[in-house]
Amino acid sequence: MKIYLGRSFLQSLLFLSLAFITGCNEPIDLGIGPLETNINIEDEKCQIAGILRTTGLNFQVSYIGNLLKEIKNFETFEKFIYVGNLLKSATIGNMADEAIFDFNAKGNLSVVTFQGKDSNGKPYSNSSRMTYDASGNMVKFDLGLPSFQNNAVLDLTYDTKGNVKKISRKLGNNTYVLLENKTFDDKNSPFLDQQLGQILTYYMIYFILIGDDNYTYFLNKNNVTEAVINNDNGRAELSVAYTYNAKNFPTKADIVKVINGKQKQTTEFFSYTCK
Repeated sequence: MKIYLGRSFLQSLLFLSLAFITGCNEPIDLGIGPLETNINIEDEKCQIAGILRTTGLNFQVSYIGNLLKEIKNFETFEKFIYVGNLLKSATIGNMADEAIFDFNAKGNLSVVTFQGKDSNGKPYSNSSRMTYDASGNMVKFDLGLPSFQNNAVLDLTYDTKGNVKKISRKLGNNTYVLLENKTFDDKNSPFLDQQLGQILTYYMIYFILIGDDNYTYFLNKNNVTEAVINNDNGRAELSVAYTYNAKNFPTKADIVKVINGKQKQTTEFFSYTCK
């Protein structure tokens, strides 16, 4: 299944947000770009090369040396543009729209700006901001969309190993836990310390807000084995069993979901370029 999240995705969020604005969550337009970070890819055991789900996410990644070049079949970010080794922007699908990236002093993504023209030819520019703790964990995502009266702000908390434990949102005096990762294995996450994981965090947030998929492996150190998602669509309980390669990265995830009392299954496959 090809996931297209280009201009039409960005525009659709403006309409979707109107439906969710009074609930405990709003859909998210999170563009996140590759980083010139303190991550040394030379020290990594594996880089993600592709993901295939029986339902959902499906893309392939190509690199030039250690630099991310392109994500195929995932058109929100397609081709990445560098100045030297510092990534500055990315094209969005086959259009003239682009995402502009800014980084903090430690090399973490701090601002993402989508800009281009909508279907009526009207220019748009929307920015989102990320906040990090002293350990480099993303702890807040502040989303701005024109149709929101107020920005959608999500808080992320972590366990002692650097795994996302909860994602929550505060509305008024109430705090809503949208996701809770209950248990983890002790193996490597598919995106362990890789730039691409931070790049795709927007996708993780979007589906926590409106769906039943858990993509916190973009930020996690280990792999989630049990989790719960609560949003306006109801409650989803997830359990996952993994198959691993010789370097303790998952190559297959068998996912069982119980969504509002009904069970369904999906399988996810991971491929890598390993050193």
